[in-house]
Amino acid sequence: MYRVLLFDNPNRKNPKIVHEPYSYGEKIKDSEVYLSLNGLGISTFEFTFNINNKYYQKIEPIIHFIQILDVTRNKEIFYGRVAKITNKMEASGSFSQTLLAEDEKAFLYDSVQTYMKPTRMTVSAYLQKILDAHNKQVEAHKQFRLGEVNVVDNGDLLRGLGYQSTADTIKEKLLDRLGGTLTLRRVGNINYLDYLSNYGVNSETPLQLTKNLKSATRDIDISELFTRIVPVGQDIEDTSNTDIEVGTDFSRPKYTIEKVNGGKNYLDDEALMKKFGLNTGIVEFSNVKDPSILKRRGLQWLKDQSLMLVTWTVEAIELGLLDKRYELITLGNSYKVDNQFIYAVERLQVIEKKFSILEPQKVTLTIGSKKKKLTDYQNEIKAIQSNLVNVKKFATAGVQNISELIKRQEEFDNDLSVQSSKVSSLEDLTSELSTTVTESTEAFKQLASDLTNTVESVGTAQTEMKKALDDLIKSVENLVKKER
Repeated sequence: MYRVLLFDNPNRKNPKIVHEPYSYGEKIKDSEVYLSLNGLGISTFEFTFNINNKYYQKIEPIIHFIQILDVTRNKEIFYGRVAKITNKMEASGSFSQTLLAEDEKAFLYDSVQTYMKPTRMTVSAYLQKILDAHNKQVEAHKQFRLGEVNVVDNGDLLRGLGYQSTADTIKEKLLDRLGGTLTLRRVGNINYLDYLSNYGVNSETPLQLTKNLKSATRDIDISELFTRIVPVGQDIEDTSNTDIEVGTDFSRPKYTIEKVNGGKNYLDDEALMKKFGLNTGIVEFSNVKDPSILKRRGLQWLKDQSLMLVTWTVEAIELGLLDKRYELITLGNSYKVDNQFIYAVERLQVIEKKFSILEPQKVTLTIGSKKKKLTDYQNEIKAIQSNLVNVKKFATAGVQNISELIKRQEEFDNDLSVQSSKVSSLEDLTSELSTTVTESTEAFKQLASDLTNTVESVGTAQTEMKKALDDLIKSVENLVKKER
């Protein structure tokens, strides 16, 4: 169960309850919690008031903050500023207000970076440089300290800065190039930014068909596949002295690799080209001027290129809310996805999680988003083909089972026919027996009747004999009296 708190200050003091999970208190109408590790990993919370909530029309963007607390576990699952407010009137005449809050990593959009000449530095030093520039421009509650950094560099040690927001700089210069996950960690009143190559743990809670997996979709995207690339570097300095006004579509020439690549400005991946044909793309290395370095970087890019993006989207039941044996599905942790009708069992990381605090047992997850290389792609195809063979085996086994069932049905029908014949014979025998019993019953009834009649006749005769005997005795007695 979740409680929603409102703060009118950035220091998390004097909270007001916007939504109470129990039967009493204020209530929100609708909600969606969106937790993410994609890109910068900015999570959001969107919720709706109706007009009878006491805080309706009393919340302002930027200066108000929202917190979601897991009451059962006494744990914060979201904290951020109100970024957007939408007021709405329905055709029925009802009024509502929808608010969108974004977590604290959105503070990185509140500052900009300035030009820095490309300099050799580690990933950690580079991110520290970026955060230092950010912290100088923002209020205390928007500042970040550098936390743990364990992302391994791919050889690109020459790093520069341009005129971008801090958020876009981190995304383009680090996350898009090196991968990894940017996470926020709060210790006391201090926000730390960790930049990690691996985040989360392997969970034993399954995402399994027939257990907690309601639906699943597996997407494979190869739209960013290039079999030929044209590496381009930094802008070539414009030495012309023209004052001609140019439009926004003006572009400058850039350093290329023709001088060190036999006059060709492109690089090919022969294996990919043989497999997928010709597909050309521009790859920009904005800080590189040396053609030799530019070529080397281009070849490295081809070697590291990911062919496809594999993503699972699933609807699941939060078993952890229903059964204490299971943990809650946690952003960043990896789970076994078991739906072999779609693909083999895979252990994948949860990178997005969506749910409503009004129905927390229903969650929508984005898991995977694994970028795969050519060897991964080939293994993928083999696995799919193998899985297809298994499906066919299952289908064949199913047909065989059906054949067996038909055969057994036929045998059963034959047995049934035999049994029906036996039953018919038994019915005839029963009929004969019934007739015999009926006849015997009638004979017994007649015998009993005759016996009764006989008994009655004997009784009558006995009565008559007794009467005659009595009369004879009386006659003898009368004769004796006369002789005297």
